[in-house]
Amino acid sequence: MATQQYYGHTVEGAALFLGENSWQASGRVAQSGAVLVQSCDIGVYRTCERAMAEGLAWGKDWIDRNQCPGYVQPLPLVAEHLEPLHA
Repeated sequence: MATQQYYGHTVEGAALFLGENSWQASGRVAQSGAVLVQSCDIGVYRTCERAMAEGLAWGKDWIDRNQCPGYVQPLPLVAEHLEPLHA
């Protein structure tokens, strides 16, 4: 399990070994020792590290969306609106 502090919350990313090259990711967010939210299965990944990282990312995203006032979801990038790097 990987753990990080993020805006006053404890974020945990967990990986459950399913078999050869197969790890199931999940995440959890806690504050002051109380669990605020636990994810369902996020996905299956080839490495333990990647699965834990996805769990951490899920938790941070949940905090951004639910605990941070004024959060504005970023707009998706659309290739046709990007300017070329070399004009």
